[in-house]
Amino acid sequence: ILFRAWCKWLCSPLSVHDSEDQHSLQQFEKAIATVESKISETSGPYMLEEFSTADVIFAPYIERMNASLYYYKGYTIRDPET
Repeated sequence: ILFRAWCKWLCSPLSVHDSEDQHSLQQFEKAIATVESKISETSGPYMLEEFSTADVIFAPYIERMNASLYYYKGYTIRDPET
């Protein structure tokens, strides 16, 4: 779900349909909030209770999402206050 929401928003043009772009943004934020919620259920900063292959595989995707959305949409996944 996260990958699909990212691709849909990233690949949608900014100026064609603003409401469609806004909807894609909302879908992405909903998906990323779900991931954040799942990660916060563990006692540490990892996807599972301890560092695992899930983190090794998933973290680079999140970094790519953050970099591409910042470059193309001016959006950052990370909290700018931290």
